[in-house]
Amino acid sequence: MNKSRLLCLMITLLAISFITTINLEADDKPDKGKGVGPYAEHWEPIPMHRYWAPSYYYTPPANP
Repeated sequence: MNKSRLLCLMITLLAISFITTINLEADDKPDKGKGVGPYAEHWEPIPMHRYWAPSYYYTPPANP
């Protein structure tokens, strides 16, 4: 594989990874924020989800 093909492949992979990391649909749906959804009673997050998004799962105690 010559250098120009390798460089083209690397640039293509970097461009694809950059495009997939930006979430263009996140700002289009403000009403779809934190929702419980239709299957909320059947779903329990795994501990790793609680670690990744503590502000989403944390509920402060009623009596501090």
